[in-house]
Amino acid sequence: MDFYFQISSLVRNRGGILHMDGARLFNAAVRLGIPAESIVKHVDSVTFCFSKGLGCPVGSILVGSKSFIQRLLLYFSNKRTRGYVSSNRTC
Repeated sequence: MDFYFQISSLVRNRGGILHMDGARLFNAAVRLGIPAESIVKHVDSVTFCFSKGLGCPVGSILVGSKSFIQRLLLYFSNKRTRGYVSSNRTC
C-alpha cells in the first residue's frame, strides 16, 4: 500500500484530490487478505458498484468526507438525476 501513500502525497502536495474507482475493491481486499479500508485509506473519495462482484441488481455509491460530498451535492443540485433509483445521504 506504499504506492497509494506515495501517489496520495504527490496529489495532495499539488493541491489535488484523489479518487479511486472501486469497481473491484472488495475482490481485491479478499484476494490480498486485508480490509477494504486499508486499500482506500489514502484516497479522498471512492466509488463502487454493488452489482460488480457483490451480485446486487443495481446500485453504486460514492464515499468521501462530509465536506467533499456536500461540495458535490452543491455542484449537482441543479443537474437532473436520471434513472429510476437515486438517492443521496450525508452523515
